[in-house]
Amino acid sequence: MDDLRSYVCSGCDASGYKLWRNIFDFGCSARLLCASCAAEKEEVNIDKLKDDGIFFLECGLQTDQIGSFVPAIPMRKSGGYWNTSLFPNMDWWNKLPTTAIL
Repeated sequence: MDDLRSYVCSGCDASGYKLWRNIFDFGCSARLLCASCAAEKEEVNIDKLKDDGIFFLECGLQTDQIGSFVPAIPMRKSGGYWNTSLFPNMDWWNKLPTTAIL
């Protein structure tokens, strides 16, 4: 995605960072949240969130999902977001800083 103007956290207006969307919301009107806002909304501790957007749950499993929020990987042409099981190469998302507020 070359244009980050619409890739903005709807909770704190942070831009230029990795964002997450609700797992059930694929459309171009998906509510995007930065890691901090998603964690606050879902009441998930992300103190151990790494730069790649991965962290360990209390049970020891690692995930990039913050509660019901998954990485928001934009589709270039449709304006929607990739289904989590169909992600293309995530290089673009991985290069973004993880969060503005921790």
